[in-house]
Amino acid sequence: MEFRKRGFVPLGVAVVVAAAVFLTATRIRSDGDWSTTDLSALYSCSNGDPGVAQAYADGSFEINDVRLNTAVRRARARASQVDWYVVAQNNDASSYDCARMLFRVHHDIMHQEMLYVGTGDDGSEWFADGEDYWFNITQYEVGDDAGKWRAKDEGKAWSSVFLAGTYKGSKYFGYYFCGPPVAVTERGIAYILKDTAHADTDFHEMIKDKMETMGVLEYGEYEEVAQTDDCAYTWPTAGFRRRER
Repeated sequence: MEFRKRGFVPLGVAVVVAAAVFLTATRIRSDGDWSTTDLSALYSCSNGDPGVAQAYADGSFEINDVRLNTAVRRARARASQVDWYVVAQNNDASSYDCARMLFRVHHDIMHQEMLYVGTGDDGSEWFADGEDYWFNITQYEVGDDAGKWRAKDEGKAWSSVFLAGTYKGSKYFGYYFCGPPVAVTERGIAYILKDTAHADTDFHEMIKDKMETMGVLEYGEYEEVAQTDDCAYTWPTAGFRRRER
């Protein structure tokens, strides 16, 4: 399988550069399950700021892909790497499937990678049918706020872990990206990821309710992302362990 490595672009829709920047006011929310910070120095998206999940902020929820805390876990990771599967998002998911992500958070740096297979038939460079794509970004912690990061060169773009929990023994979390240069990130794109590819009806209903409450479906609709049996592929670098810098 041959992969294309490119810089980050939003996924799930045709890439269209927006003609203008949204100037909507950022909505700041706090209800005990998540907290927010002042985004005056960051990009303001139409879907606002869903905040940071309390479970991530207090350190009880981990998103690092290989959990390299002990020699035993490193050995297990070499034998069977665990990915985060994209099972839902807040925009059209018809142009790709088999989407996965990896995250490495170290001190104040967050590195994210995404792998997916295009299913589009409109000639798009980013979603060509049957093509495999690999994207990555690196961002830096916003102040002392665990779970929120910003880019240094992407026009005040930022991201956060806005949701985190466990469902029937499977971990899941919400990853939010806000910033230019395309329409879906200007609105604020939200991904739901699980440590398994399966997500049942009750899970989707629960997550949709949470996303509606947090405001990330105000501009966009809840969409399930396909994860089928033929999605069984491996990362071109086996994750970050053999990544050349």
